Amino acid sequence: MTGGRLSSTGGRTLADALRDDLKRCEEWVTKIGAGTHGLALLQLVDHVTDELERLEQRGVDLRAERGRLEGIEAQLYRRRKALVAQAGASLATQRPADARWWWHLDEQLAAERRRLLTRIAVGTLLGLALLGLAYVFYDRVLAPPPHIRQASTHVFKGERFVIEGDSAQAIEQFKAAVALNPGHAEAHLWLGVLYQAADDTERATAAFERVRALLDEDEEYFLVQLGMLYLMLNDTDAAYQDALTAIESAPDQPLGYFLLGGVAEQMGDWRMAVANFQQTAALAEETGDVELQAVARMRLAVALESLTVMPEQ
Repeated sequence: MTGGRLSSTGGRTLADALRDDLKRCEEWVTKIGAGTHGLALLQLVDHVTDELERLEQRGVDLRAERGRLEGIEAQLYRRRKALVAQAGASLATQRPADARWWWHLDEQLAAERRRLLTRIAVGTLLGLALLGLAYVFYDRVLAPPPHIRQASTHVFKGERFVIEGDSAQAIEQFKAAVALNPGHAEAHLWLGVLYQAADDTERATAAFERVRALLDEDEEYFLVQLGMLYLMLNDTDAAYQDALTAIESAPDQPLGYFLLGGVAEQMGDWRMAVANFQQTAALAEETGDVELQAVARMRLAVALESLTVMPEQ
């Protein structure tokens, strides 16, 4: 049967009810972080997905509704940071046993954060190896949708081409990533960096503006992400400027100081590294960022040890 004429109640069809629920999802997803519909939205998306699949199996033509649902999923992924902040611990405690990927957004964010901390905290070659392990964990354990996993594969391949110095192949991989997942901020950021290196200012600016939009104009996080890419490219001058600008934009937040500590490490300026990792640890403690505090203290210990073996000037 086609056309969505399976009976519901009051002369309305089940497809009509589905469209009403889709409309509510579309309204609620725009209010993530400002309203009170976080967990209720995920539960409603679950219901809509189940109902859409059930009706499709019964022969109802719901291609337009499937497109609307995919748009809602894209918004969930894009606004994952605000959703996780709003839901808090409830996201884990109320997660269904057979939960779909959107119930694991807190774990996905934690994996992304580990990637960020790893990149800043270790050297390029070791960092790439650890990022490979982080990718395997993300791909096999967290199990986001197939197109998002494939986009992450392209990003990882692109990073390998960057390390090998093949910018053209890297750009193709990052373009493939954003084609699959337009909300992949990291891929857009890499494109901006590589276009900038090629003096393609117009495309670099467009890519950076896209990243800012995806990060909800979180300038500190944008600058730290950008700075860590420059560190991978051994461009300490650019990373240093991004770290200073990040600190200026959010002096009471720890990530800018953490990036500056990473820059100092790469430059061999252990006194500056010590000062910034100390500041990172202190601010991380104040903001309740236990993971960052632990990593900052680890890097601080390494910097202090390196400082003690420095030759006298």
